[in-house]
Amino acid sequence: MASSIYIYTDKKDYDNLYKGKTDAWTFQTHIIDMFIKPTVSGYDVYDCHENRLWVVTNVTKLKERPSLQRTIVHFTNGSAIDYIEGDELLIEKENIVYNPKTNQLEFFPRRLRKPLMSIRVDKVIGGRPDKKTKINFKKKFYDITNNRLNLFV
Repeated sequence: MASSIYIYTDKKDYDNLYKGKTDAWTFQTHIIDMFIKPTVSGYDVYDCHENRLWVVTNVTKLKERPSLQRTIVHFTNGSAIDYIEGDELLIEKENIVYNPKTNQLEFFPRRLRKPLMSIRVDKVIGGRPDKKTKINFKKKFYDITNNRLNLFV
């Protein structure tokens, strides 16, 4: 099952949906790091639309081998260190934007060109914003049971 992306515009909506489950580490966890892994090498490495999103969390499960062919790859126990080759881009707080017109999450948006990577958002809870808005980088969670990225605007 593929990972899905949910965006919340209000913390109250998130608390109502995950009532009583936010404290359990087996249900959700904080996202430690996010990387973009290019799939091609050479000049067009950052214009390729087949790049991968690597999500790193710290879950005390057994170490598992992630499927590197997926668009969103989830690494548990911070195990991405074994797979890092040096061409990955670390996503920082100013580099994620939600575009409500296309309903996509854009990584490293650029003014006159396409972003380095864009992924379709599955659900926006609390109403869509009117214009492009940055993602709150302090509040980002990975829902382990539903295999979902929970991000806040």
